[in-house]
Amino acid sequence: MCLIIDDPRPRRSLIPCGIVLWQSLCCSVRFREQLEIGSRQRSSTAPTYTMSSFGMRGMSQPLGIRICCCRVCTCINFGFVLSRVGLLKLMQLGLAMLCEGLLIRYGVPYADSIGQALTSFLATTGHCFTTTGILLLCYGFSEKSYGLIRQSLFETLFNGLAACMYFSSSSYMGFACVVWLHPQFLVRPGFWAYPAMTACYYMGYAAGLLHAIDAFLAFKHFRGAR
Repeated sequence: MCLIIDDPRPRRSLIPCGIVLWQSLCCSVRFREQLEIGSRQRSSTAPTYTMSSFGMRGMSQPLGIRICCCRVCTCINFGFVLSRVGLLKLMQLGLAMLCEGLLIRYGVPYADSIGQALTSFLATTGHCFTTTGILLLCYGFSEKSYGLIRQSLFETLFNGLAACMYFSSSSYMGFACVVWLHPQFLVRPGFWAYPAMTACYYMGYAAGLLHAIDAFLAFKHFRGAR
């Protein structure tokens, strides 16, 4: 004898539940596709900056100097040294070294005649020579240092301040040469302080111009890196 018991509760259909699940899955897939498309569009429109675009060698370029079948000095980044920024640094360093040598050799013995112009120029060349030399060493041995320091405001502020210091100290030295040294040069034979200090403040103007150009390039790099 079989008993058939009917369940008085109404049976729920599984079809509406499946439709809801399918719709939610489709919505999540479409949302993920929209996110991927938006990220690709942002990455395609955003400018990309590489080390080679700012005068640095690429990672695939060979290191060091090739001599016969081997390479030497592979730790030095010659790609930076021969780039536009590297040549600017080398010229800044060379002019600062020449000015410092002329000031010590011909200016210090006549410090009483030159006055504070000598002290101002010595301080300018000393500070700029030291900072530029440290930056050149860091950039020449490490690409990471170039990427971290160059894209900051340090290079822009340093080169701008160095240009102002060179222009001001060169103007002061030019005034000292015309007012105090030139009359002695006319009456004292062999008075080499005047032509040496004249060459010194001319090179100071050139060094200030180089630092101003470097500050402009560093600012462009800073704005591009941002």
